[in-house]
Amino acid sequence: MLVRPKAWLNYNSGTYLTAKGVCMRVRENPEQLQELRKANHKGQLDRVLAALDALGMTEWKINQKVCPRKS
Repeated sequence: MLVRPKAWLNYNSGTYLTAKGVCMRVRENPEQLQELRKANHKGQLDRVLAALDALGMTEWKINQKVCPRKS
């Protein structure tokens, strides 16, 4: 990663520097988004957001090739 992601502050604020995103995929489902908002308001997403922060901060590298080259 070139730039560290922003920490998740709530269900719709985190990771991206310039774009807004939601911590869970919600596709045209207002009820699901409403439940996510409720869970966030009750503090039930704190551990999930902390886990997403940990994943976002994990360094990654490109693995070496597994298969030998054909000569």
